Order: sequence, then C-alpha cells, then structure tokens
Amino acid sequence: MRDRTIAVLTVAILANGCATTEYMHVRMSENHALQRRVVRLGEVLSGIACRTYDCSGTEWRFVVLDQNPFGAIASHDGIIAVDAGLAGTLRIDELAWLLGHEIGHVVRRHGGRGNRASATGGGVVLVGTLATIPFAPWWVPLGIFFGGDAVREVSVAAYSRSLEEEADAFGVWLTIAASYPSDAGERALTRIHEGARHRQPWFSVTLLATHPDLEDRIAFVQREAARYER
Repeated sequence: MRDRTIAVLTVAILANGCATTEYMHVRMSENHALQRRVVRLGEVLSGIACRTYDCSGTEWRFVVLDQNPFGAIASHDGIIAVDAGLAGTLRIDELAWLLGHEIGHVVRRHGGRGNRASATGGGVVLVGTLATIPFAPWWVPLGIFFGGDAVREVSVAAYSRSLEEEADAFGVWLTIAASYPSDAGERALTRIHEGARHRQPWFSVTLLATHPDLEDRIAFVQREAARYER
C-alpha cells in the first residue's frame, strides 16, 4: 500500500508540473521623465486611497519597466510596476485609472486572498486523493487528483476574475476621488484593447483566464462610472 501511495503521488506531482519554477528577468526603464510621472501620480493616488482604506504594512513603490508582459502588476506589499510603452501611451487620467486598479489589488489584499483560495482548493484535492488510496484501485485517486486539480484551476481562475472586477471598480472610484473624469477607465481599457496583439482562445477566456475579456471589462467600468454620475 505504501509503494502504491508513493507511485500515485509521484506520477501526479510530476505530471502536474509542481517541480518547475519559472523566473522572469525585468529591467527598469531609463526614461527618468516617465519614472517621475508614474511615481508622482502613484504617490498622489495611494495617499488618497489610504485616507479611506487601511494601508498598514504597505510601503508603496512605483516603477516603470522596459518590458512588462503583464502591462501592469502589483505585489502584495505595494510594489507596482508598469510597462514603459503603456505608461507613455496613456493619458494622465487613463494612467491614473490603471494605477488605481493596481492600488486596489494591494489595498483589498487580493494577493493573499487569491493564494488562500488556491491553497485551500489544493488541500482539498490532496486530502481527497490520500483518503481514497487505501480503498480504491490506483486509477481512482489518480483521477481524483487530476480531476480535482482541473476543477480547482477553473475555480481559482473564476475567483481571480472576480478580484479583477473588484480592482476595476476600485480604479473607477479612485480616479473620480482624484478629480479625474469618470470615463478614464473606459478610455484606458479601450486603448489597451486596441493595442492587444491577439485575443485569447475562447476556452481560456471562458474557463482558465485570470482576467475578464477586455470588452466585458470596458462594459463593466462603464456601468461603474455611471453609478457616480447619478
């Protein structure tokens, strides 16, 4: 029984790619004017956000990268990095919405919430796999591992999309709070949509995408902005 347990888990873990780690090398932009633009705007926006929300433990740092494949990204402790091309293309109010979106991820603790959701789902799958090993043929726990992990991935992706909507809404609120036009988010996303090199396959959009489709996001921020115009 012990040998079968080790064999099942080893095959599952190796096939699932749990032993691989990818690293991404990035470089700060040497465009000092663009760095100052993002830093100053980020400091203003984070200051406004922290007057309403608890930012304890957060050390805000805003940086422009030569190439950021994510466009813009935030770490849980307040590092927000924006792609140089994107930061230089967006108007100041559109950039404010983009930074507001990333500030929303930090302030609303999305990193921790997402990690807990993923870890909880992974724990449930592992417990289910281990629980069936002593009582079922080898293919049953293996099926539970792979099937459960697939369900976990879909569930985590759906949860991530809900967090993205929450950050989009936060960006609208923060943009308006900073006295920028309410449609800045809509224009920012439209500009990003026009610059997208390709659209995601329908399968990844509907099931595995961590972000909603750009057209859906544009419609969402339009509705959010309309709430403040009433």
